[in-house]
Amino acid sequence: MKEKMVNYMLPPAQAMFVESSPGRSNLGETAATFVYPNLIDNGNITIVLRDQYKFVRLFDISGHEILRRNITTASTKISLHLPYLNSGTYIPQLVGSKTVQQKIYITK
Repeated sequence: MKEKMVNYMLPPAQAMFVESSPGRSNLGETAATFVYPNLIDNGNITIVLRDQYKFVRLFDISGHEILRRNITTASTKISLHLPYLNSGTYIPQLVGSKTVQQKIYITK
């Protein structure tokens, strides 16, 4: 598995963004892109890419963009470590030839 790890500093703490490319053999073309888990208690989310996207954005429930990161074309899975986020509802959004988004809930 090829992994690329990049650390980005976001006040007040550090966010870790990991892209993985284990191969697309287990990813069905008809399956939807999804984020898991949708109830987060440890600050870690995983986004499985079923299509090619240019970047991922994370919004709070008020619509403020909290995070924006480019995605390499070879990535099939993205892990985000976001320990600094407060409890609440957030919306990860993937943008490419189409845009998909899903609600997630963070508890502390």
